[in-house]
Amino acid sequence: MSGIVNLTALLKTMEPVLNPEEFVFCSVPGSLEEYAPLHPLATFREQEGLTLIV
Repeated sequence: MSGIVNLTALLKTMEPVLNPEEFVFCSVPGSLEEYAPLHPLATFREQEGLTLIV
């Protein structure tokens, strides 16, 4: 299965759904292990530090 590479076709076929949950984007000091109990949806290691989506 290959993905859609044509942006116009991709935008025409999208069916976005609003997730009723609330999410927080935050930059935090320290390591991921310290924040693992929060069960972050995503994490990003950036030059400024660790960014979480919780």
